[in-house]
Amino acid sequence: MPKKQTAAITLNQSESPVTTLKQTLKTARSGETYVYESNEWRIGRTLKLPWSALDMNGLTDRVSPMVLDSFRKTMSELVEEVSERYARDLFDRILSLLHYCTDEITIKSFELWRTNLSTRQISTPTRMNYLQQCRSALIAWSDGGYPGLERELGNHVHQIKTSSRNNTGQIVREQCPVRGPFSQIEEVSLLRWIHAAYADGTLSLQVYAIFLIQVEFGCRPVEIGAMRACDVIEDRTEHIYELAIPTAKGSRNYRAANRKLELPPDLYALLKQVIAEGQNKVAQAWGQTIPPQLSKKLPLFIGRSLLAAGSIEAFEHRLTKTPRTFDVHIHSHIISSIQKCPVTTDRLAGDILPISLYRFRRTVATRLAEAGASDELIASVLGHVTTDTVKVYTSHTYEDQAACDGIMVEAWEPVLDLKEKRLLGEPIVGQAKINLNRDDQVGNCAQLCGSGIFSCYACPKFHPFIDAPHNKALAQIVEERQKRISQGLSGQQVDSLDLPIAAIKATIRLCEEIKSRKKP
Repeated sequence: MPKKQTAAITLNQSESPVTTLKQTLKTARSGETYVYESNEWRIGRTLKLPWSALDMNGLTDRVSPMVLDSFRKTMSELVEEVSERYARDLFDRILSLLHYCTDEITIKSFELWRTNLSTRQISTPTRMNYLQQCRSALIAWSDGGYPGLERELGNHVHQIKTSSRNNTGQIVREQCPVRGPFSQIEEVSLLRWIHAAYADGTLSLQVYAIFLIQVEFGCRPVEIGAMRACDVIEDRTEHIYELAIPTAKGSRNYRAANRKLELPPDLYALLKQVIAEGQNKVAQAWGQTIPPQLSKKLPLFIGRSLLAAGSIEAFEHRLTKTPRTFDVHIHSHIISSIQKCPVTTDRLAGDILPISLYRFRRTVATRLAEAGASDELIASVLGHVTTDTVKVYTSHTYEDQAACDGIMVEAWEPVLDLKEKRLLGEPIVGQAKINLNRDDQVGNCAQLCGSGIFSCYACPKFHPFIDAPHNKALAQIVEERQKRISQGLSGQQVDSLDLPIAAIKATIRLCEEIKSRKKP
């Protein structure tokens, strides 16, 4: 969340139900700032959340203050993640649900609200939309760990289906389009924006690396914040790269346990660049050269508190006393970048795609489940001590993979955006060369990133050479796809290669057209 700002202003009791000497300023995804304790949150240019509605409906006298407080905290998180229109819809659904609650929101109260919904004179699509919105808000409430929900309510709402099998726009039947895993199209679009935003300078190197770590591993935010430079490992014996992820659960001692997962070479190179950039910033801020042994202790992601430490001696002293003191609060670190993301989703009628760090986590787990990974493997990747909670992350799967593939083909038409002007007859001086292997160069890129050679073909920053051996790139990726199928993999493990295959084929066709026009 954005860093809290406070002002020592006494609130008027007639204007707010919360008695406090401070006003906490927070920012919605739209960029509007609101006072958390106030009776009205302006979350968009024209939209507000009217907390006075609780009094007007008699809910402050009937519903537990604990439930109302949790409702407010949940909405504060949601207005950072979703559009103002959708946030207001979620607010209205919970407000209507609270009419059936007292000490907590129970399965019984939820079903009473749901039954009443079915008796109202509204269309079936509208009723299903209301149900989906209420469920999304309750899942966000449960994710936040806030009190006021019956223990089994989360599992209950997860199992309710709100989409029709005949709805072709719904490529994936998922439990929650706000907090659940991203669909394939959402993930592809989001990744394209992440790479493009880094290339044009919208995302900093640190934020870009955080996003890619989440896409690859789905870490808990606190685990990323606790990472050190020494956690990026090159195993020369095994010839592999690894990331040691500090385990947030299962150990009482800070950084006492970790899980090592293999790093893709491109991501390893990017993280080494993050380390170098961060250590240069620290050296400049402290006015001291950072010795090699100390450099390994520095956080992987550098925050203001570390730069403000002032010296090596102060850093080591504070690290000994309070080891967590320099950990970056990851959500605060990237929230402004999330708010810039323009990606939309058809699953919310073209609304802005809600993004939270835990959606990446659930997406990683879901893709593993789709590929046939065991609960033990998924628990190991996610850092769970047992497999008991794995189903929370793996309950969302594809209804029909063939139907999903068909929809993806149509979706890729605007995604590829491959035009003749992107092709090059000869290299551009000063731009990075993209190599397929040691001998074959296939194009130029305005800025290198950690996406990998096959992702380059679908990236607008990549300029293929007309005479490059793109057929070799196609042969390599088709062979990789077949290899995965022969290994028994399926789902995202295989389908993730379809987009680059389509992009390479489109590149080859365009190159051949240009060559044919040049022939006498």
